[in-house]
Order: sequence, then structure tokens, then C-alpha cells
Amino acid sequence: MRTKIIKIDPYNFDPKAIKEAAMILQKGGIVAFPTETVYGLAADYNNEDTINRLYDIKKRPKDKPFTIHIAKKEKITEYIDEPDQLTKRLIDKFWPGPLTIIVESKDGKALGFRMPSNRIALELINMSSLTIVGPSANVSGKQEPVEPFSVVEAFDGLIDMVIDAGPTEIGISSTVVDMTTLRPKILREGSNIDGVKAILHEGVRLLERNSHSQGLTPYGVIMNILIVCTGNSCRSPMAEGLLKRELEKEGFSIRSAGTMAVDGLVISPETVEVMKRYANVDMSGFLTHRLTKDLTDWADIILVMDRTQKDFIKETIPEAKEKVHLFKEYANMATDNPNIPDPIGKPFLAYEQSYRQIEEGANRIVKRLKEE
Repeated sequence: MRTKIIKIDPYNFDPKAIKEAAMILQKGGIVAFPTETVYGLAADYNNEDTINRLYDIKKRPKDKPFTIHIAKKEKITEYIDEPDQLTKRLIDKFWPGPLTIIVESKDGKALGFRMPSNRIALELINMSSLTIVGPSANVSGKQEPVEPFSVVEAFDGLIDMVIDAGPTEIGISSTVVDMTTLRPKILREGSNIDGVKAILHEGVRLLERNSHSQGLTPYGVIMNILIVCTGNSCRSPMAEGLLKRELEKEGFSIRSAGTMAVDGLVISPETVEVMKRYANVDMSGFLTHRLTKDLTDWADIILVMDRTQKDFIKETIPEAKEKVHLFKEYANMATDNPNIPDPIGKPFLAYEQSYRQIEEGANRIVKRLKEE
């Protein structure tokens, strides 16, 4: 098969020039087309043979679904139930444009949707009258193409047509936000990432206010958790590793720091060993961080290992004191001693004992956060 290349002026083109490409898609073909971000590969979502061919030429795992591209915002309701308030805000703010939103479809699948702003892309989608997928026009793992030459180089003879409209406008892949997790999660940062984050953070506060006013459990869209000990070399890295393992996939962000830590030091070898042995978590590349006001500002909650850190924050960063909780107390652990002992400089058994307390607390915290 020979790949046909048609050149189109992106600023002054006859829509009829897109008709041939649309007909190729209707017949089960694959067409490379420009968007404002990168070049994509258009194919009929409902043509199983074409989709399998697309997976093959991209060398993409078949458990990774393709993003559906639409030309009108309201088109998304054909595939999903009415989008929630936060998803609507993202759509209204960033569509058409470089934002991919992953939502749950009517049949329970996680599907990505994007409405590009490129006129050629919109015309192609409209004229095809199909449900179009449009993954980037590259072999998986390779650089996303921003000009047609790279597409031809990668797929000449493998796809039916390339629409050559010159270099793309933005040249960076779209931001991807997963709205199917407990907390919406940014999977990829694009050119509009600051605006997307602002909408999500604003959504947090709005939803929390509404939940409080209705007497409901607050629902945080993004939860930033900061764990603090003294040196950030034993206890807080253990807690960070355990919480990250369970909560990052749910959209939470977890960091740790020490009130007396020095930035950039390696953590204790005993901590690395206990995490590897009992949690199967590799902490060998972890470097220490000193507690700063920027970190406390970033955090939604601050979990400390003992009262000395709680007192330190209260005295040095008083505006953060309402965020601070003892780790054991936040985990609702029944104990006479609310502190988790610092094992630094002690035998390995002390690290094991501290780890067991942190592990129990982390399990309880994960359960608590997932239920809220």
C-alpha cells in the first residue's frame, strides 16, 4: 500500500479537500491529521479490524484504549452519562483545545475524550460522521510528531493518507486528566497545565464548601499529604513510601520532610532495608528534604510522627497549625503513646518496630481517605 500525501494550507483551505480523507476513514482506512498539539492517526472507533491495525502499526499494548476525538462538546453525552460539575468546568474552559479528559462511559469503561481546536481536525471529524480515535502519530514510546515529515518516516506504506498542513501550532501533547479515580489525577502535563490545576484546586474548595453546608463528609478533589519527622531519614520516608503505594493511583500526592533535615542526603540504610524487606518498596534513591513554608502551603494535611514536630510547626509556621495531625491520632490507632519512636542510631529491631506502627497507621489512613 502506498501512503498518499495531500498538502493543505491550515489558514485557507477548501473543506472539500478533507472529503477524500473522510471517505478513507469511512472505508476503514487510517489517516494522519494535524491537531493544534501534535499529529494524530484518525481511525473509526467502531471498526474492529481498523482498530486492531492501528494497535499493530503503533506497537501499542491493547489494554491501552485510544482517545476519542469529537467536534462538538455535547457529543460526549452520547458516550457517557451527564458529566459532573467539575468535568463540565474543564470542558467549558478548555474545549476546544489541548485537554484530554478520561471519564467513565455508559458501559463502565474508562474512555478518554478530546475536542481539538485545529480547524482541519474538526472538519475531518465532522465530515467522516464517525466516532474517531486520534492517538499521536508515532510508534509507542517514540517522540510525538509535530510536523508531517516524521509521520511519513514512521508510517509510509502503513497508513492510507497523511494530511500535510505543516508544523503544528503548540507542539506539545495535550494535558490528560483522569476523572475516574477517587481524586481526579493529572496523567500528563501539557501547555495549559497551570490553568487545569487552577480549575481542579478551585473545584476542591467549592466541593468542600458544598459538602460542609450539606452536612456531608468533605470530598477533596486533590489531596496533598505531607508527612513530617525530624531528619526525614527514617519515619517519614517509610510513611511516604507506604501511602504512595496505595494512594498515588487514586490521585493523591504524598511528600515528606524533616524539621531538622538537610536537603539532598540519602536516608538511613536500615530504612531502605526495612521498606524493601517488608513493603517491597524501593527507597534507595530517596533524598531528604527540609520542612519549609512552601511545603506546608502545598499540603492539605500534615501528618507528624511525634509532638515535637507538631510543636515546631505551631511555633515556626503558625498559619499551618490547623493542618497538623499526629500520625497515630489521624489513623485512629488505639494507644497510650501517640508518638512513633525515632529509630535513628538504634539496632535494626528498632526500625522494624517503628515500621510496624507506621504500617498499621498507613493502612488505617488509606481506608479513611478512600471512604471520605
